[in-house]
Amino acid sequence: APDPAARAAWARPRARTREALWLRARGVPTAMVDLSDGVAGDAGHIAAASGVRVVVRGASLPVAPGVGGADALGLAAAGGEDYELCFTASPGVVEGLVAEFEDTFGTRLTRVGIVEEGEGAVVVDGQGTVVRLEAFQHWRAG
Repeated sequence: APDPAARAAWARPRARTREALWLRARGVPTAMVDLSDGVAGDAGHIAAASGVRVVVRGASLPVAPGVGGADALGLAAAGGEDYELCFTASPGVVEGLVAEFEDTFGTRLTRVGIVEEGEGAVVVDGQGTVVRLEAFQHWRAG
């Protein structure tokens, strides 16, 4: 059975506007987007707009309780309509703010990857192997 909290978040998404403004007021994000196309897809949007490569570490992605098995990484990385925030920041900027952010908003702030020279976005597994994912589609013909 699906996790009730995950189901409620999907059915009644909450924009993370307060969190985005809080981060912005502290000069944290160098780029930011809400996750409607999945972290892999939206990291690709950041990469394209910024002229960089984003490497998402699949093992670092938060996974809802009850989601497991072979599909867990694919769902966490390519599943859409999460409406969480994905942002980039300069090295060392976020670490000192994690506890305050989590205390203020009651939600985790998780580092899920790195930005490097190059282009595009990839998801890598625990061994650093690029994982092929099907892109999230909001509407799909059956």
